[in-house]
Amino acid sequence: MNERPALELRRPRKLDQILGDGLSSYGQAIWVLLGVSAAIVIPANAIVNFDSFGRGYQEKAEVGRQIIDVALGFLVISPLVTAMAIHVLREQAENRKAGFLETMRSGFDAFAPLFVAVLIAGVGIALGLFALIVPGIFVAVRWLFVAQAVVIEKKERLDALALSTELTRGLWWRTAGVALAVNLCAIVPTALLALPLEAGADAADADALSLVGTMLGQIVAAPFVALCITLLYFDLVARKAGVSLPGPSAPQADPDWTPPPPPVEGIPRDPGPPPDREPGQERPPDPPGLPPRDPQA
Repeated sequence: MNERPALELRRPRKLDQILGDGLSSYGQAIWVLLGVSAAIVIPANAIVNFDSFGRGYQEKAEVGRQIIDVALGFLVISPLVTAMAIHVLREQAENRKAGFLETMRSGFDAFAPLFVAVLIAGVGIALGLFALIVPGIFVAVRWLFVAQAVVIEKKERLDALALSTELTRGLWWRTAGVALAVNLCAIVPTALLALPLEAGADAADADALSLVGTMLGQIVAAPFVALCITLLYFDLVARKAGVSLPGPSAPQADPDWTPPPPPVEGIPRDPGPPPDREPGQERPPDPPGLPPRDPQA
């Protein structure tokens, strides 16, 4: 059993909490996440980019190859890693440790419906990008949670797109900002791993080294992005349900305060100052025709 407190999923989170909880979840299951990520990234890239092995270094890939690499990441690598990251988060929410084989199985079990929904989203985003770029960016944020809708909510095809659209309604800018921040954070380890190998590929005139650097960056960054985007999904679900962010608690009662004793029969309780004056004010003069009041009143 995991000795850490169970992770609460469906609650609002600020950006720093999304990044912090994502990094913490990553650290708790780092070897499982790196293992499943490598099991997806390496074969997928090796199959698609098999001609990189034995070829001289190319500083810039052809446009067709770039499109294939983007499609590979969007349609295969990202959905599978996301499905497996969701499994890891669910296990942590139950205070359990995710295993490698069960995490792999969870991703491949969800891949068929996941691929269809992500493919539909990809076509829509591509059409928007080819049209005016801005529409593509808009729908990319709208459909950011298609994978979560399929894996968590069991939605399929257009229903998954509709759920993601509904979650981001009124929260588009926040969703876009958090997603951008998450991906910017992921760029750092990617660059640290890829740039030295890119330089080595140039020096050795071996494109395979550049491919290895790309794969290492994807292996490390993909789980972190998947964890954080899934936590953002749960954040939006909680906000839509009306759950508010934790804030200052209500004023607490003084622990030293005790209620006044009940009145003793025959001795009236002191009612305090009369309503015609505040504490500390002088008593107003007695109205004419009435007997004088007790000077202590």
